[in-house]
Amino acid sequence: MADGDPSETTGTCLPDDALLAIFARCAGAAEVVRCASTCRRWARVIADDAAALSRSSPLPLPPSRLHLGFFYHEKGSTTPRKRSASAQPCFFPTTSGARFLGSRSPSLQEAFHGVVDHGFEYSRAVSSRNGRLVLELRHDGRVAGLELCVCNPMTGDLALLPPLSGTDMPGSYACALLAGDDDLNLPSTFFRLLIVYNRRSFTALRAYSSDTGLWSAEVRRSGPKITDKKIRELGHGVVLRGVAYWPLHFTALAVRMDKPEPREVRMPRDGLPGYYVHGGRLLGVSGGRLCCLVVIPPGHKLSLEIRYFDPSAGDCGEWEWKPNFFMPPQKDIKIRHLTSTKLRWFHDRSAIVLFTLGRGSSRQGTFTFDMESREINELVHGVGFKQWKHLVGYEMDQTAYLASVALSH
Repeated sequence: MADGDPSETTGTCLPDDALLAIFARCAGAAEVVRCASTCRRWARVIADDAAALSRSSPLPLPPSRLHLGFFYHEKGSTTPRKRSASAQPCFFPTTSGARFLGSRSPSLQEAFHGVVDHGFEYSRAVSSRNGRLVLELRHDGRVAGLELCVCNPMTGDLALLPPLSGTDMPGSYACALLAGDDDLNLPSTFFRLLIVYNRRSFTALRAYSSDTGLWSAEVRRSGPKITDKKIRELGHGVVLRGVAYWPLHFTALAVRMDKPEPREVRMPRDGLPGYYVHGGRLLGVSGGRLCCLVVIPPGHKLSLEIRYFDPSAGDCGEWEWKPNFFMPPQKDIKIRHLTSTKLRWFHDRSAIVLFTLGRGSSRQGTFTFDMESREINELVHGVGFKQWKHLVGYEMDQTAYLASVALSH
């Protein structure tokens, strides 16, 4: 007798493990996706065992192709007074992302109609990780508290978090998302969201766990209070081995979030440059190490300075400086000002950096830089990005892709 819900019957008596063995012998991931579209039961089996299937049926694409695009908000749509698609994030796919998503690309934006159906007129993307997206929600532009949700735009799955209001309501905040597929022996459906914000005399930490459906108690940061201006600039945190990181003055803020209650992790007191312009620094992950990208004064070409840190060394470790990490020469790109280059997002699965070139550059636009291949690709030509805000990169690995595609059928 087949396993699972009787309503999923397909006319075959093969158990789930036998079906899985058959799917594992498919010629490639494309065939597995076609199997998922056959019926609900096959889709469930593929989604439940996406990790095993992604190892046996690799996609014919390099990891960088799993960088699907980015979400953004158009300026002027932050306080809608009526229901409108412009009040929700827009999605811009990369060329390879559009091919990968196929007909599903439009549905990434259509997924936010579910947010409106829950009574939220406005949402903005604040973070993402491996196919999941974090949204801040509002009613008619009013802010009565902090209301967040974690969703998968590919499948339409949406988890509304308990609101933080009254004395629990934070002001400006930064956040980081830990997913169950972060090699921490957690269920694939699990996630934990960490927020960092200020109280009158200290910086506070708090985390929501999907398994309990509850926020943790507020934890006081052990270090000094971070300025309100800096909190507003922190944005999305990069996660490595269960720890979230944000760049600070000379050092980095590190918060362990693989336990229900967040805890600050000690870091070296210096090692990062103290002087930088807004958008001129970005933390990421490369080769299992934390890295910090810094835009350096232009010599009429795109160039970065990179510093690496091994988290296993703790506060006894040191940042390794790698100067003059030049991007490949671009004959038609000349940089005249330090503020011309803005680092927007680091995709830690694909090691791709999203950045923009503005005034002071001979070629303004939105680009990606592949840390491994050193390739630069232009996504959008011109200054259209000046009408965008809240840019959030979107990517997923093959396991998340297979599971999302299966569940969307």
